[in-house]
Amino acid sequence: MFRHVVPRTVRSTSEDIDMRQAVMTEPGMIEIREVAVPAPGPGEVLLRVHRIGICGSDMHVYHGVHAF
Repeated sequence: MFRHVVPRTVRSTSEDIDMRQAVMTEPGMIEIREVAVPAPGPGEVLLRVHRIGICGSDMHVYHGVHAF
């Protein structure tokens, strides 16, 4: 089950944009959240991600059968 959560965000400039974050809050529940784009620190870069994948262990966690 997916739940879209849109918290209020405070933007410091008009150039700030939000990104979506998928968070597994419990087995069988993934929340899609709108969060502020992080600012890279010294020696870091910020990448724009167009597609993601999941690991097989993520499926086990989602179904509540992973040891962690």
